[in-house]
Amino acid sequence: MTEESELEEAAEATEPLNPAAAAIALDRRTSAGTSAVDVEAAAFLRDQRRLINLQAEHLHEQRELQLTHLRVRRWEHAYHVGRMKPPVRTRRV
Repeated sequence: MTEESELEEAAEATEPLNPAAAAIALDRRTSAGTSAVDVEAAAFLRDQRRLINLQAEHLHEQRELQLTHLRVRRWEHAYHVGRMKPPVRTRRV
């Protein structure tokens, strides 16, 4: 393969999925009328659903960690502010 054709293939691989093309691809049937493609599509969609669930679970865990971190920072800030000495006021006569 030439370098240009490899770059073109790489560009095609990074393009977002066209929803219309995906719908057409999922609706394809074999010439005998069986749905061999549907079996593969169903397996693919199950895998995608599993990945989405894992990502959602990860986001929930990450959110809990961030909230905990923010709570700790708030308490640390309150502690440091409470330990600060008040400014000394001098009186001018």
